[in-house]
Amino acid sequence: MSSLTLKWYIPFFILSALHLGAILNQQDNLTDFTKPLLVLSLFVVVGLIRPSSQKEILGYRLLSLALVFSLFGDIFLLSEYRYGLPFMFYLGLAAFLAAHIFYIVLFSNFGQIKISKYWSILYAIYLGLFMTLLYPGMGLSLKIPVTIYGVVLTLMAWYSWRSVHAITKNNLIIVMGSLLFVASDSVLAYNRFKFPIPYSGFIIMLTYLAAQFLITYGVIRHFAKEKYIV
Repeated sequence: MSSLTLKWYIPFFILSALHLGAILNQQDNLTDFTKPLLVLSLFVVVGLIRPSSQKEILGYRLLSLALVFSLFGDIFLLSEYRYGLPFMFYLGLAAFLAAHIFYIVLFSNFGQIKISKYWSILYAIYLGLFMTLLYPGMGLSLKIPVTIYGVVLTLMAWYSWRSVHAITKNNLIIVMGSLLFVASDSVLAYNRFKFPIPYSGFIIMLTYLAAQFLITYGVIRHFAKEKYIV
């Protein structure tokens, strides 16, 4: 396998900086142009890798599928926001739901999960409290898909703990990425269904981009089994 260091992520870093700057400066054209390219640039990095075993082939396929469905989710949500198409929100939700399922399957192949029952309880409590905050004023047609998504998202974050014991030196990179994904979606949901959050667009994308990068970087690090530049 060819060595992959942070230099391979330079396009992603540049696109992320452009995108976040465009959000702050309200440059909608640049925001719309860069958004589909963000996760796509991570997908390209994964595509540069030549797996050396069947386990790696499966792992990278699962990672690629998660990134592809995340890309679809980005496009659907962007279309819903720009063109006022409500059904695009549900398509975006379904796309990210699929992405999280692929992440769960990917993480489940890392080995047996070893996480404190207290951490598991904290995950469950967070999900319960957040859904309790969202439910008031939300119709049943929205409660059901949002609840399903919230459960799967939380499971994805919980399953990411398998990486801690599968990677040298108990690496927490993937766990950090999964928690940032939860943070990003939590801000998005609260901002959309409850009260506006200042700079919500910037916060959502900052945490989302960090999440996708850390998960991708962590998974590649896991399969490469070599030291990376941090």
